[in-house]
Amino acid sequence: MSTYPVHELLRMWRSESLGVDQAVGHTLQHISLLCDQTTRLEHQQARFEQHGSALEQQIIHLEQQVASIMQRLVALEQTPSGGDSPPPRRRQKPR
Repeated sequence: MSTYPVHELLRMWRSESLGVDQAVGHTLQHISLLCDQTTRLEHQQARFEQHGSALEQQIIHLEQQVASIMQRLVALEQTPSGGDSPPPRRRQKPR
């Protein structure tokens, strides 16, 4: 099915070169296209909302990890050595 753009249909209607049956047919085609488009957009919105929720959960998790790391850093700074001592070296495996 093909139809004219809405502005063209309106022009044709005003100039009376479009009959009532034709106008109704074209209008129904446009309504059908709009319904399909609306359904696609609603599905897309639902997917975006799901992704947004997952991203929010990831952000919360990362914030918790950062808070935990910050607490450990504060605890290290409060140790008697002041946290200035280098970390212990790892022993290398003999080759």
